Amino acid sequence: MKHDLFRQCLIGTCISFSVELLAFSLLPDPLVPALNRTTILQTFVICVCCSIGALTPFAWIEHMIKAYLLSAIQLLSVLFGMGMFVFDLIPFDWGVAVTIIICCIVIYALCSLSFARKDEQDADLINQHLQKRRKAHMRRKEDVRQNDMGEWES
Repeated sequence: MKHDLFRQCLIGTCISFSVELLAFSLLPDPLVPALNRTTILQTFVICVCCSIGALTPFAWIEHMIKAYLLSAIQLLSVLFGMGMFVFDLIPFDWGVAVTIIICCIVIYALCSLSFARKDEQDADLINQHLQKRRKAHMRRKEDVRQNDMGEWES
């Protein structure tokens, strides 16, 4: 479980950091801060904290809809809390807030799709492993049956 959460946190951080830097490069000046070492480091720290904050509800809430809802609320709270109050990186402006929320929706969708794809790949690997074990078990059963038949004939 810890390994899976760490993997998802790493994937979420990489995706969100990449999308944020892409947004910083493509969006006009009033919506994004100037890119420098401090801004990039602060953005990375915010992405890590948002990734951890967005994943923690899934570790302790069984109901998926409640977990997604709490995850989204927690993600926005961490993002705006750290971005506005801790690092003073996000200006208090409605245009900026809407742009950030749209970026969050894109990041959330990309992360969810990548997690679903990874879970699907893991399930396929498990199913292949179980199929191999089942075939091996059936072969052993058949060998035992053939040996038993051979003993009865002799």
